[in-house]
Amino acid sequence: MRELFDALGEVGESGSLVLVGGEAGIGKTRVLDEFASRADGVRVARGGCIEGVAYAPWTDALWWLLGGPDRLADELSEGVRAQLARLLPELGPVAVTDGSEEDGRHRLFEAVVALLVQASARTRLVAVIDDVHWIDPASRELLRYVAGNLRRVPMLLVVAYRPEDSVAQRELMAQLGRFGRRRIMLERLAEDATSEMATWLLGDSAVPVDLGRITRDAGGNPLFVEELVAAQDPARVPHAVRDLMLVRFDALDDHARHFVRTAALIGPRAPRAWLAAATGLDDDRVHAASRAVLDAGLLLADDDGRGYVFRHALLRQAILDDVGPDERVRMHRAIATALTDHPARAPGVDHVAELARHWDAAEDPAPALRSLVSAARHAESRYAFAAAAEAYERALFWWDEIVDAETVAGVDHAALLLAAAEATAIAGHVERAADLAWAAFEEASALDPDRGVDAAARAYPMLWTADRAVELFELASTRLEPVLGDVDRATRARFLVSTVEHTLELGSPEEIRDATSRMMAAVGELDDAALRARAHHASAGYYERSGQFDLVEGEYESAARIARDARAHSAVALVLYNHAAFYTSVPDFRRCATILDDVDRVVEQYDIRKFWMPARCLRAQAAACEGDLATAATILSSIDNVFLEGYEASFRAWAHALTSLYSGEFDTVLSVLDPINVGVMTSAASEMGINHTTQRADALAWRGDLDAARHAADKGFAGLER
Repeated sequence: MRELFDALGEVGESGSLVLVGGEAGIGKTRVLDEFASRADGVRVARGGCIEGVAYAPWTDALWWLLGGPDRLADELSEGVRAQLARLLPELGPVAVTDGSEEDGRHRLFEAVVALLVQASARTRLVAVIDDVHWIDPASRELLRYVAGNLRRVPMLLVVAYRPEDSVAQRELMAQLGRFGRRRIMLERLAEDATSEMATWLLGDSAVPVDLGRITRDAGGNPLFVEELVAAQDPARVPHAVRDLMLVRFDALDDHARHFVRTAALIGPRAPRAWLAAATGLDDDRVHAASRAVLDAGLLLADDDGRGYVFRHALLRQAILDDVGPDERVRMHRAIATALTDHPARAPGVDHVAELARHWDAAEDPAPALRSLVSAARHAESRYAFAAAAEAYERALFWWDEIVDAETVAGVDHAALLLAAAEATAIAGHVERAADLAWAAFEEASALDPDRGVDAAARAYPMLWTADRAVELFELASTRLEPVLGDVDRATRARFLVSTVEHTLELGSPEEIRDATSRMMAAVGELDDAALRARAHHASAGYYERSGQFDLVEGEYESAARIARDARAHSAVALVLYNHAAFYTSVPDFRRCATILDDVDRVVEQYDIRKFWMPARCLRAQAAACEGDLATAATILSSIDNVFLEGYEASFRAWAHALTSLYSGEFDTVLSVLDPINVGVMTSAASEMGINHTTQRADALAWRGDLDAARHAADKGFAGLER
């Protein structure tokens, strides 16, 4: 408590961050409850993470914040309100989407920061994000953004989590740790403290034998002490925590148990009216059931008395585990039906996402497909692409179960595949995105020339990232070239830009020159700044590969200027990154590092995470080529545990191999470049494939295996000739 109040006292012109960790049942939530009740004159906005629900803690916390007596919602600017409406639809119309996904997500995140700044100007503010071990990817990125901007937000941010051995959580805690120096770890009670707590809870009924058993079985966990004391017959309480949590639940009657099970399936917080409708019980039985579960201490009334929360997350999990598959399907159907028929009974709930979750779990194909497509689009509008990808996958799962799926979904199968591919790619699943993109292209090109060209343009980046663009490049040149004159100008221009971007990797100098000329002519006919920036960026690549180095700088500068003017921050990062990469070819490694500093600033300011990893690898390459092998090794060690696929995995392996080669560790080079270790098979004809082959030839030659080195070099020349 002292640590928390000290952190609150540190809040001035900038904010403060505290991480509170500990195992399940150790008392994290209780400590935060006590802190909130004792902090006079402080507004506390709390939100808890829910597995698989995008932005759940933020939707919850902001809903409570905007619904308070300060009437903050009435004072929001139109722009902030329109962005926050992505998280809280009751705020009104959603802002019109323009620019890239990263740019839109930055505007949403800035709107959240603006609201927190506005709230903290009215009163001392504490934001609590609980159960971070269950955090979804979108909420994680927003949490990281808010924590990184506490210098602008004079509030206390408290993050409560259960330590778990996952790469994602370790990475998040490491990142958050950079923004705050306070980390509170709640430890188990000592044996004498455990006994003291049990004695106090048992009161006059304390018996030494029971005290000893409770102290031993609880193992210093306060929640387990409470549960063991609450059990009427401690002798029959098993050691398994799940059974321990269900002792009081099993003592309820059928209606009360059904009430609790329904609440558990709804979530950690169950709005009262929605829960009552979903149970199917009449008013008298609902009242009796709710009274029974409150008296048993299983559920508690939430802060405004309009819903219920579980006394502990472990209790909810134990009850969920106790629900059989058939019963679960039936109950999800009842919950979904209640929300469909009476949406107003579930305030503060993401109706679109919840309908998809429950109809999908109800295994009812038509409403599941319809709601999942809506949920995917809804998630995309909030830049929650991991949630969108998952919803699209589930929609594809149900498609073949429905006779007229296109009518139900409101979209045909090819469009659904392409949307799923793009969401999956942004979510970081490279190989799956490439599979979906290829399937979408095949279906779309069979339906209509315009759609085939559009699908090819959109599929190119995904297939290139997975190192599979050769297939599409060869197919598009034969199947799509004859119909380019028949498609609309915008679709044709987008296709030509994508063609040049990937012809740079796979085409001959003549092919690149001709494609670049056609691209610039097509883009010049349109008033599309973002596409024009991409065109100048691709043109810079053409000049670089054709050896016209004196023209490269101007094209990159033009591309960056156009992208900045259009506020296309993701395009700015792309242009700067490839501008830096150009100086590894010239070479000028100092200049490369300077431009990478600009990349880092854009990535940090606008939270454009997809360029962070390539920029790390490129910086390691520049350091190694300058002879600073220690710095290169340090940079690479910081990204070794990050899961990568496709081009990024190949680039990281190449940077590792380069550093090892310059260090004389030739066996390491061969091991690092083994396709099994890289995680992908790099196309022999791609630039990265040739880089890998060249490094293998170098390492083999230095090791003295000249025949194998010649064979590798021959393979590289074959790739160049292709």
